Parts: sequence; structure tokens; C-alpha cells
Amino acid sequence: MTAACYSTEIACGQKVPSSTHLSRTPSGVVALQSPDTEPWKTDAAAELASGFFNFLVPILVWGLIGLMIAVLTRSSGTAIGVGIGWLLVVENLIGITAPDLTHPMPGGTLSALASGGTADLSWVSALGLTLLYGAVAASVSLFAFRNRDIVS
Repeated sequence: MTAACYSTEIACGQKVPSSTHLSRTPSGVVALQSPDTEPWKTDAAAELASGFFNFLVPILVWGLIGLMIAVLTRSSGTAIGVGIGWLLVVENLIGITAPDLTHPMPGGTLSALASGGTADLSWVSALGLTLLYGAVAASVSLFAFRNRDIVS
């Protein structure tokens, strides 16, 4: 098999199961690898709960960060624009110039938590930073909202 004759759906005219991953060996040969499904059989409930937690917490913290920006700017459109701009532009530019600084930033931290930890940021560290980001965002939002003059 050559690299030119495979895709994610078809490998040299043969159907490949969707759970199969294609990878290239050092010699250039394409190897088919299936993911490890043993945890699904032995402790599926724990894996499901872990995956749900690792998915839910970063989404809630992104929501709290968006709430903070919306409360501070008094505009939900600005909050969406700033959040997307930060994640897609600013963190990527920082990653290009200083790759070591992206791991503790919100995008890197929340991605590491959603992935169950990375080589650069363990799951426990990612959880701690994520909870810190959430607490700061909620505190700033509450402080700004309670001290705002709502008359106008």
C-alpha cells in the first residue's frame, strides 16, 4: 500500500471500519490500527462518566468566561467575538512565537482537560487551572454585575 492509495474511508479500494485509524510506519508502509476497546468492556460506566466530566467542565468554564466578557462589555456579541478571536487568533499567535506559554492559557488548559490530560499538562493540573479560570470568571462577573449602575 502506498500513501497515495488510502483515505480515511477507503484503503486501496477496500472499506475500512470507521473505528480504524490509518498511520504510517517509519518505512512508509501504511498500518491499520484499531483503538483500544478493552476499557469499554470492563468499566464502561466509569469511562462514560469520566468522558462526560471531561467534556462538561470545560464547556461550563468556557460559558463562564463568555459570561464574564459579556458582563464587562455589556454585549453578548462582543463576548462571542472576543472569545472566538482569543481562541482562534491570539492563542495561536502566542503558540507560534512561544509554544511553552500555550499550555496554561484557557484554550490549552480546557483542551487538555477535555482530552484527559496531555504530555505537557497532566489531567490534575488541567482540572486545577480550569477550576481556577471558572472561579475567577464567576467572581469577576458577580462583582461587576452587583456593582453596576442599572438605571441607564
